[in-house]
Parts: sequence; structure tokens; C-alpha cells
Amino acid sequence: MNANFTLNLIRYIYNETSISQKLKIEEELNNSYEKSCTYLNVKMGYDQLPKVVFTPSKNILNNILEYSQRKTVEA
Repeated sequence: MNANFTLNLIRYIYNETSISQKLKIEEELNNSYEKSCTYLNVKMGYDQLPKVVFTPSKNILNNILEYSQRKTVEA
């Protein structure tokens, strides 16, 4: 198993592959027990990662909106 395939699996899991890359990876997974085991291990690791959501607080959003209104009025 080469490192390039593992990197492609990570891209596949994060939906960062083109359609042709996705189809090629899926074909490889269907035809290779070793690669499908690698996929399951990588996917299990991905599933265990914390799901992070980057959302600013309402206070920050209000500050940005107030700032943008001030700049519009001054212009």
C-alpha cells in the first residue's frame, strides 16, 4: 500500500476528489481487500475526530454588522 493511495482516501472521505478520482478509488476498493481494509481504518479514524463547527458568537456578528453600517454611513 503506498502513501499516495492513503492520501487519496483522505481526500475521498472529505469529498475533495473529482468524479473520475472518486470512481477510480471506489473501483480499487471493490477490487482489493487490502485497500478496503485501509479505507475502513482511515474512515474509522475520521469518524472519531471531533466535529468542529466554526461559528462566530452573536456578539462578534453584531460588532461586524455595526462596523459595516458605520463605514457605509461615513462613505
